[in-house]
Amino acid sequence: MTHDETAHIRRQLEESLARIRQLEEELVAGQRSRDDFLGAMSHEFYTPLNHIIGFSDLLLLDLADGLNDDQRRQLTAVRDAGRYLYAMAQDILDLASLRSDTLRLSDDHVHPAEVVGAAVEQVTPIAREKGVTVSSTVSGGLPLLRTDSRRLRQTLVRLIGNAIKFTDVGGTVTIGASAGEDRVRFAVSDNGRGIPEGNLPGIFDEFRQLPQPDIAKSPGAGVGLTISRAVIERLGGRLHAESAMGVGSTFWFELPVARESDTTSW
Repeated sequence: MTHDETAHIRRQLEESLARIRQLEEELVAGQRSRDDFLGAMSHEFYTPLNHIIGFSDLLLLDLADGLNDDQRRQLTAVRDAGRYLYAMAQDILDLASLRSDTLRLSDDHVHPAEVVGAAVEQVTPIAREKGVTVSSTVSGGLPLLRTDSRRLRQTLVRLIGNAIKFTDVGGTVTIGASAGEDRVRFAVSDNGRGIPEGNLPGIFDEFRQLPQPDIAKSPGAGVGLTISRAVIERLGGRLHAESAMGVGSTFWFELPVARESDTTSW
């Protein structure tokens, strides 16, 4: 191969690499623009959806004795549709923040029992409607965590809500918190139908929802587990899943406890 031929091939390679870099930059820019749009769109949903859900709940509560069956059914459908869209907007906004690495995390002193209690309180109405019992088992004397309390509670609510969905009427969902050597372990367990072994490796993939022909489509965009895993990783843990068909599932993670120097002034 002559020097001119070598130089020509080198120029072609450099041109190809330059084009690849350009395409990568365009792809990243396009992704960022899409995520920015989705985030802004989702944010705009919150105010009207909060009004829809709030007023629907209020009407169902205050007018309970004055509604006939058809009116109650229609008003309940409006509220449930609002909840569905709200959950989807929340998921899309969080996913966009994670993709753009703009998810903001606070640095709070958190007691595990308090965050578990808050999560259970939030999902209790949903569990009651489904006919599922939700309980908690929190070990005594748990150490404080130094983490984002809102994101931790939000993740527990997502995991509990998922467990409720796949647990039949009369089933149970249990949220536990226990201490390790220098970490606190959180676990959400159910005695539902379980996840097929072949589906376990992909359950954290984006927009992945397991086919359940006898269950209505779940609220959200199919990214709840994706977001939960990413948030827990940013909090210093790792989300794991264990399941057996006909037995149930457990999702668990561990977070580091606050150092003594972090709690002396609290």
